[in-house]
Amino acid sequence: MFLKNESWIYPNSLPEHICSNIIKYCLNKQNIRIGTVRDNSVSKIRNSFVVWNDELWLKNIVMRYIMDANKNAGWNFDIGNCEDIQFTIYGGDQHYDWHVDANDEVYQKGKFKGLIRKISASILLNNNYEEGDFLFNFRNGEDPNLAQKIKEKSVGTAIVFPSHIRHKVSKVKKGKRYSLVCWSLGKPFK
Repeated sequence: MFLKNESWIYPNSLPEHICSNIIKYCLNKQNIRIGTVRDNSVSKIRNSFVVWNDELWLKNIVMRYIMDANKNAGWNFDIGNCEDIQFTIYGGDQHYDWHVDANDEVYQKGKFKGLIRKISASILLNNNYEEGDFLFNFRNGEDPNLAQKIKEKSVGTAIVFPSHIRHKVSKVKKGKRYSLVCWSLGKPFK
């Protein structure tokens, strides 16, 4: 699928005090888990920790960016619902290698039965870490020279993109990187 805009970025758009409050809230939930890949297995592709959130106020924050990007980027995907929000923690040497968020098939059961991931969003909640860059590979090839780093690393930056776009978070060298991640859902493309 070729798109005029393969991502839509909102630099420094979520106020720093809100980002700080989200970090505190999620860390206080005390349900930090090891990040897994799609089949819930631990993999060399991913090394991170996550906290899952189903709170409506967090979903509203992220979905505001998804809905706006869907319109302004010209994707106009038929979306409605979103999965639970993932608060992601990357510490020293943690990363998430090249992957796509889109599923090959629709969800077969549960509250998302019959739906697929269409648009992904990641909101950077802090910037007091080294490395841990968000990169896109818009042509999905294996050549690392195709990667494009998101240079905007300011607190509150939201990165929105179609879920079939290949991306990664490089290894964090120092400090901790915190982000909110969400996937909006809709019926399969026709």
